[in-house]
Amino acid sequence: MEVVMDLHRKVKPECVAAFKASFAKCKESTVLEPGCVDYGVYQSPEDSTEFLIKENWTNMARLPI
Repeated sequence: MEVVMDLHRKVKPECVAAFKASFAKCKESTVLEPGCVDYGVYQSPEDSTEFLIKENWTNMARLPI
């Protein structure tokens, strides 16, 4: 069964650029993990300080926790 993780984060306005940069770097290595189907970071169009991080994994056994 596929596992989908939706993580919602709100950051301080002065931290938006650093947050985006750190998760872009994180994506580079996460998509190489066995079982990672998709990884995305989405910024709210209404509030630039709100983000959604979405990870899809083939199954729970592949989730690196």
